[in-house]
Amino acid sequence: AEAGLTNVSLHQAGCAGLCEQEPMVTVQTADGGVYRYGLLEDKAMVREIVTRHLAAGEPVDAYLIKSA
Repeated sequence: AEAGLTNVSLHQAGCAGLCEQEPMVTVQTADGGVYRYGLLEDKAMVREIVTRHLAAGEPVDAYLIKSA
């Protein structure tokens, strides 16, 4: 709400098999893209994901969980 976003849904989920990466956030875009952010240690990191990725469409590479 603080970012003025109206097209975002939040869902709480259980373990995604990546417990070592918690706390984490998954962003799923309208075009089917899935971005998983991990080891989010404080509110500032989540705020950056909201303002850069959700509001501006720019994923925050520094927090993305990389797949092998």
